[in-house]
Amino acid sequence: MPKAKVYSWKNPKPLTTAVVLIMAFDALWALSDIFIQASWGERSNFTGIPPANWSLPQVLLWLHDILAFAVLAGGLVAIFWILRASKNASVLKGRNLENSPWFAALWWYVIPFMSLFKPLESISEIWDASAPDARSRKEGSPVLAVWWLCTIAGGVMGWVLRFFNGAWPAIVMQSVFTIVQCLAFAYIAQRIGEMQIEKQMVIVFSDTEAPMSVLERVTG
Repeated sequence: MPKAKVYSWKNPKPLTTAVVLIMAFDALWALSDIFIQASWGERSNFTGIPPANWSLPQVLLWLHDILAFAVLAGGLVAIFWILRASKNASVLKGRNLENSPWFAALWWYVIPFMSLFKPLESISEIWDASAPDARSRKEGSPVLAVWWLCTIAGGVMGWVLRFFNGAWPAIVMQSVFTIVQCLAFAYIAQRIGEMQIEKQMVIVFSDTEAPMSVLERVTG
């Protein structure tokens, strides 16, 4: 049997702050798409038109699409945050989580079928292991559900856009799902980061001689 990996505790605050800022940027990026589509609709489409002939809405949509690279880069920050949050959660729980850090941060999102429910399960597991009490564990269910439902809905709308050739009402709906998804994940990251710091302090200061015995890692 392979030996379980031992993780070390690290303050999640720097990565948490970065994720919250990235999610805020992503939400504003999606909001700008709603503004462009609601204001100009198909008139903002620049495909097949020489740049010299672009109007203002076409220039704005082009800039919006260019910023998509920043959104993709922001996804890397989210991956590193989940890795850190998962490792910290293992330390706080006193044993490794069922979903390993790399599966929680990346692999469950790309494996067919598993990607429909495993990411939610893994983030929920991190939340539960990070929560310092039963009340904190329960408060995660609604926001986690909203985050994942909007994630799935946004993915479905992406497929719908292919069939409707980028119709602007579908683009607006996808952007709405993206905004809610980003705001929900920002809250999740912020709350998990706060809870991990709080629980770490409780464990360290409750029993310095045998921290593993602190009420079964604070009932975790």
